[in-house]
Amino acid sequence: MEVNIEAIKSLIKQGRLCEAQSLVQKALKSTPDDLELIESYVLILNRSGASDKALQILKPLFNPAQSKESVFGLMGRIYKNLWSYSNNKANVLLSAETYNEGFKKFNSYYLGINAATMFAVNGDIEQSTSIAKKVIEMCSKETPNYWVTATLTEAYLLIGDLGESLAFGEKSMALPDISKGEINSTFQQFKMLSKYIDVPSELTALFSPPGIVTFSGHMIDHPNRPSSRFPSSIEGAIKDQIVLELDKINAQIGYSSAACGSDILFIEAMLEREAEVHIILPFAKKDFVLTSVAFAGEEWVTRFESVLSKASSVNYATEQDYFGEDGLFNYTNTLIQGQSLLRAKMFATKPYFLAVTSENSKGNDVGGTQHFVENFEGSKQTIIINPQEFIGDKLNDSKGDITSKWNEEFQHDIKSVGRSIPEGMAREVKSVLFADVVGFSKIPEYQKPYFLKDFMDLLSARIKGLDFEPEVLNSWGDAIFFVGKNTQQATQFAFMLKEMVLETNWAEKNLPSDLNIRIALHAGPVFIGKDPVLNRENAYGANVNRAARIEPVTIPGQIYASDQFTANLLVETKNLYQFEYVGNLELPKAFGNQDLYNIKKRVN
Repeated sequence: MEVNIEAIKSLIKQGRLCEAQSLVQKALKSTPDDLELIESYVLILNRSGASDKALQILKPLFNPAQSKESVFGLMGRIYKNLWSYSNNKANVLLSAETYNEGFKKFNSYYLGINAATMFAVNGDIEQSTSIAKKVIEMCSKETPNYWVTATLTEAYLLIGDLGESLAFGEKSMALPDISKGEINSTFQQFKMLSKYIDVPSELTALFSPPGIVTFSGHMIDHPNRPSSRFPSSIEGAIKDQIVLELDKINAQIGYSSAACGSDILFIEAMLEREAEVHIILPFAKKDFVLTSVAFAGEEWVTRFESVLSKASSVNYATEQDYFGEDGLFNYTNTLIQGQSLLRAKMFATKPYFLAVTSENSKGNDVGGTQHFVENFEGSKQTIIINPQEFIGDKLNDSKGDITSKWNEEFQHDIKSVGRSIPEGMAREVKSVLFADVVGFSKIPEYQKPYFLKDFMDLLSARIKGLDFEPEVLNSWGDAIFFVGKNTQQATQFAFMLKEMVLETNWAEKNLPSDLNIRIALHAGPVFIGKDPVLNRENAYGANVNRAARIEPVTIPGQIYASDQFTANLLVETKNLYQFEYVGNLELPKAFGNQDLYNIKKRVN
């Protein structure tokens, strides 16, 4: 086939790694020795978290006398990744030496600064200093941009000239159009270095992570509310207090829902700061407006539409209808917390939790703000704004805010939101797994019975060894479908499946030795009930379908999870797993795009 290497590179740049990998693998069948294709394949594997396999492919082809600059950089990065995943110090020296070989051959300041840094990590300060001085000389001749000045910042740090390091750090931060990602990359490098050399606090503060805020707050008082909690008369005072607290923590990234009252006030304040705002709604927008916005009046509906149009992203716990399932509000709180924790991990920081909540709300409203406050991880960074402190003599001003006509229309519309479901069926938040054995259709016919017998026998034995019962389990051909009550169960099942496939000697069982598997995870509300044909529990719904659509874009041998699943897993298990952001990938069959993470076991 004709190779379009530019199309492959474009897909990699967009983060569409599975599509890029598919093109590369097809092209390699006709041109298996094409080094540019192999390099692209290795780059995809390394970015997908499969650094071991990336090294296995690239190392035999790596020739210091002939390899390109990009290959030296890729090899150095693979060794660095392997060190970060396993803490094997041998990979530090391999990374340093590989970067240094490339630096000497190509005079690349990128390879040079990475060599100098990895030698410093390895304890060879003399070598690190020598290379850093050469990097300074090279960068002084370059046209200033962020990476040139950030490299100079790091190089002067490595030679111990803290004054010049700080001066170039300030120049870096003064440049226009620098991204949070660029700043974070520099911050992460300094954080890593701080374990091995003296990194002044002024420097880390200069590149310090943005303030990340998880938000939750009371809605404007519903007209039928028996006691006032947030009358509309104190809206201005609450907004002013939110602005004040955001200023204190330099809030630049926020996660929230978008109900009338506190949520919208928070989002408006963040937008005025030109900050990122990520909104998560519990269910279909039209139903959310009816349950959580419309009762406060037309003005709030208008403001709701406005903040959604200006937000950095709007995502859903489920894009399906409400069905009267109040548990979705609590699920949304979990997503908001998990998403902010995931983002904070990328910046090696912790999120703040800003809440507008009254003390008299304790013990009420599971899924409400106070319940969120009581269950939030990291209470040391929790900031509470109590609306009771602002009510005073304004309490009686709240009940005339909503016209009788509007309230009557709202009461009529809300009746249509809580749709019923058939008896014997339940709608609950579950964790869903889809897995598919790679290349099963190409297994010779005579091997198919061995797959049915030996593969499935081994899987059955492994399932019996789990400390929980799957709520739904099915297989057809080479596909496996699992539903568990939480993300921890689904993750345990996923690793059991992955380890079984990758660690078994399949050739001894009359199956292809390179048998591999793709595993996808998703979480959300699904319909659970007994299938009258199969006479056992089964699961249905859009979130089951979404899990099935994630599986085809998963890199073989890896476990990909939706951001919803990953956020839940992080809240459930804290630091049990590592999460590597794969990208915003396009799903097949018009399922749109999905933020995906590669899940790995944490190495202590």
